[in-house]
Amino acid sequence: MTLNNQRAPRYRMLFRSLLVMTLVVLFSCNEVVNEQPMQSVAADSAIAPPGSVYDSVEQAEWGAAIAYYEKCRLQALTEKQRDKSYFFSIKKKGTAIDEIAVKYLGDIVTTAKDTLRIVNAINYAGPSEGARRATGRVFIYDVTSRLIGSYYLGGADGVPVKVENGAMVFKYNDVSCDKTTTISFRDSIPKMIYIKCTAHGGNIYHFEPAGS
Repeated sequence: MTLNNQRAPRYRMLFRSLLVMTLVVLFSCNEVVNEQPMQSVAADSAIAPPGSVYDSVEQAEWGAAIAYYEKCRLQALTEKQRDKSYFFSIKKKGTAIDEIAVKYLGDIVTTAKDTLRIVNAINYAGPSEGARRATGRVFIYDVTSRLIGSYYLGGADGVPVKVENGAMVFKYNDVSCDKTTTISFRDSIPKMIYIKCTAHGGNIYHFEPAGS
């Protein structure tokens, strides 16, 4: 019994290291453009029961997914094709959905001569195609494609539609929410933005610096 107890930590560390290495290798970006069907990439990963010696598996899988999303956004930045849509999908077990749509909107040059590179990302996730939910973010990078930070913007319709004259343009297109908002980034990155929904109200979103 003593021998088994001494070996257990070694087996756990070996398993976790192999899992992370496998996920990093498998999560590679494949591109589908021009509004074509999404292409699945990566492979299924087993999830251990909570409380088992492998209950760090979910954390490792989530960390690999975050790195994968960033790789997809950087691909759009590298190609520098404004308003080109990129679609990526992480293959999940069963009917589960984990997809991301990415679009590079362009650059904003500030009054301090800094360049801000703007990328939209909409993540679709859920237990099945019919039960998926969308979350939208807009990401801001510097001229070297280093992530500065992002704004969480609620659903898919919350992301900006374009970059124009040093500003992000947000446009809701719904019967109950149909306003357009233009927010300038020439002087600085606002810590808080207000996106109008109707003549009487809207939504407030906060800037989240990278690494926060």
